[in-house]
Amino acid sequence: MSGTSDKASGLANVAIGKVKQGIGSAIGSDELKEKGVAQELMGHAQQAVGNAKATAEEAMHSAATDREGKIRERAYQIWQDEGSPDGREHDHWHQAEREADADEIARNF
Repeated sequence: MSGTSDKASGLANVAIGKVKQGIGSAIGSDELKEKGVAQELMGHAQQAVGNAKATAEEAMHSAATDREGKIRERAYQIWQDEGSPDGREHDHWHQAEREADADEIARNF
């Protein structure tokens, strides 16, 4: 489940839990009120999970975007260094990717 769907499910469970609590109070059912409290708490937990997933998804997207931008800049630099030849964009891109991979490996050691 994505962060958005977890947050939506959580919001629905919070609302349903509150309705159950209200109905339980109106008809004098402690069992229904307790089920409502439990469902509301579950909904809050789902929302927290959804928020965490959304934050992680945003961080991953940002990291991928940063990596792609660095590769694009390096590929452009390689292209310029080679005298701006036509038809070599894939070679330059792959070389820039290999360099980015090597840099990442070096940083993790």
